[in-house]
Amino acid sequence: MDNIEQNKKNFLLEMLKQVPFSGWNEISIKHAAEALNWSTPYVSLLFPNNIYDILNYFIIHIDKNMLKDLEVTNLHSMKISSRIYTIIQARLNQNLIHRPAIAKMIYFCTLPQNTLYSLKTLWRTVDNIWFVCKDQSTDFNYYTKRLILSGVYSSTLLHWVNDFSENQIETMEFLERRINDALKIGTFKHSLKNKIQNIPFLRLLN
Repeated sequence: MDNIEQNKKNFLLEMLKQVPFSGWNEISIKHAAEALNWSTPYVSLLFPNNIYDILNYFIIHIDKNMLKDLEVTNLHSMKISSRIYTIIQARLNQNLIHRPAIAKMIYFCTLPQNTLYSLKTLWRTVDNIWFVCKDQSTDFNYYTKRLILSGVYSSTLLHWVNDFSENQIETMEFLERRINDALKIGTFKHSLKNKIQNIPFLRLLN
């Protein structure tokens, strides 16, 4: 690992200590830089787009850990619904320690000025989940699968950040229900097709 990559990792770890108190903003950047005895201009060299680049780096970090955790899981022997359940469960479990920071990330993504960013981020996340599932769909199916999973994943994430049940059992039960609900949407695809193809933001998400 080169120095720049190590410094990015070190800064992210420090940001994750600050964010639960200050949020994903310039205040947390300033406090994290001070904790590392770095100047904020140096942080801007590492992350030119500031918060957006730091958040992207965090999400990439989550994706890499998810893939690593799933290396020993025999996903191919499972049906698709079980694969999705297992992948999301692994993703949530590995991030329990960062749940307060993820709660702040959700708030950041709900701000009006961050709408397009949050859509792109969510789309990339569900696209990665389908990639792990070895999905090879194209055209209409490609988009509908990701739109449906976006609803499953985002609603589960919202449930998870406020779930303090043992082993997050309430979230896992919620996820199972949402996946089962999503399976029923297959019969609704054809009536939805023309509407989805006319959604302009889909062109921005690729």
